[in-house]
Amino acid sequence: MKILENNDYIIEVKKCHRGIRMSLPERKISPHSTPFIKQYIINKNQLFSNDVNMPHLPEILKPVDIPAYAIKSAIYVDMLQHCRLFNYEPDVIKVEKEYGINNVWNLLPELEEETERKSAILLAALMTKSDQSEVAIKNGVEEGYFKLRPHLEKM
Repeated sequence: MKILENNDYIIEVKKCHRGIRMSLPERKISPHSTPFIKQYIINKNQLFSNDVNMPHLPEILKPVDIPAYAIKSAIYVDMLQHCRLFNYEPDVIKVEKEYGINNVWNLLPELEEETERKSAILLAALMTKSDQSEVAIKNGVEEGYFKLRPHLEKM
């Protein structure tokens, strides 16, 4: 990891006002990209995201129309999509001082207990390779599951 860090080839995630920012480095090999920042803002149980300095790149996932319990999972899925789109391993994401995409969860604001419980169930269902729609329905997270699952299946 030190070699990647020394060459500015690390995806960094940091806390910002009302959300988090993901900075992706320049890719000098295919698929080429200029460095850019993806911002995720949480405001009144609603998620907004944008590419700060790459307006020509369409948003891969528009997680605006999702229930509050799906906000954390939507951010997680979107970060995974960006890693895969630009051929980065999720393990090279540096969250504060730790490595690995799983540390992103800790940066996000804590939700109400029931919303947090649903959020954890949703992410577990999404990260399972097999269809978990019955589990999602049983736990009341089907709306988030059916909105986010197709984005994972494309990867």
